[in-house]
Amino acid sequence: MVGQRIWHETGLVDALAEGALVVTAGERLARAVQLAYARAQQRAGRQVWERPRVLSWQAFLTEQFNACQDAALTSSRTDASRLPSLLSPLQAEALWERAVRTSEAADSLLQPTAAAQLAQDAWLLSHAYRLVAEELAKSAAADTAQFIGWAADFQSRCDSENWLDAARLPDQLVTWIAARQLDVSARLVFAGFDEWTPQQEHLLQSLREAGSQIERRVMDAVA
Repeated sequence: MVGQRIWHETGLVDALAEGALVVTAGERLARAVQLAYARAQQRAGRQVWERPRVLSWQAFLTEQFNACQDAALTSSRTDASRLPSLLSPLQAEALWERAVRTSEAADSLLQPTAAAQLAQDAWLLSHAYRLVAEELAKSAAADTAQFIGWAADFQSRCDSENWLDAARLPDQLVTWIAARQLDVSARLVFAGFDEWTPQQEHLLQSLREAGSQIERRVMDAVA
């Protein structure tokens, strides 16, 4: 089939066997890698084996956040109470809907919930590609002005409650890595990423500078 995607199963299985942490672009690929590893263990005649370290990108970020929280609880150098709380996707969605429904534009919106979802998507993209509010404000589009207002409301609420959302999590991890508040994995293998955003590249560079061996495995398109 044209466009079918294959991935380097043997290389990923070998990396896992050597103790690497494999980070995939999505949950589906993470499950496929786990299954491939299980099949390899069965072919080798094993009946039991340690669970391989395979995480999707978002699960990887969340694990790093939790690791920093856990480290703070056992460290005298960091006040755990000052670390932010990570919003769940549903909590972040509710905050965006609140920002939309309490704005002056709410009465003119036919579908406030849909508008909130679009605003949340725009927020994620603006952080992923480092589009700062000052640059967005230069646009004369009314939709952009509305988004900036909703984003300011969302940001203000998060700041006042010390909440962190998925859009800003990679940048927060970079800060913690630079401050040596987060122990990085010795070897990280990233698989299935067709494109890397500036935000992702920044985090990978921080991991590399902190001592991680970073590898990228590209998915190949074949006929």
